[in-house]
Amino acid sequence: MKIKRNQTNAMHTFHQASKQEVCDLGLIASQIASLRVRDAMKKMKIAESKEQRWYKIKPPHQQTHKDNLTGQQRAKVRAAQYLKRSKATENPTAAPKWYHDHAIKAENLSKRRSTKLSKDQKKNTTS
Repeated sequence: MKIKRNQTNAMHTFHQASKQEVCDLGLIASQIASLRVRDAMKKMKIAESKEQRWYKIKPPHQQTHKDNLTGQQRAKVRAAQYLKRSKATENPTAAPKWYHDHAIKAENLSKRRSTKLSKDQKKNTTS
């Protein structure tokens, strides 16, 4: 460590300081270090908790084809996950607009399919 000329006086006074003062300085330094570690741990915990939330799921235009699902199937899965979470938190406004759109689309799809099935079943029973 290089010492500038201005710092030499401070270094001399440090060497002349009593053992008690040196111990106090060490304590202060260790407390500062532990505070920094604690802050870092808090930030990590916050990041981990954020990862588990709904915005870990990417919007549809950023998604990759996972498990070779079709877009409609992925939308259904996402909508179901979102609806579960919104029921748990009872805060449906927490998600962005695209999330609500997909949830609504998935609900409409399931309604359409159920009505189509019922019409087909009626035709089969009459013929």
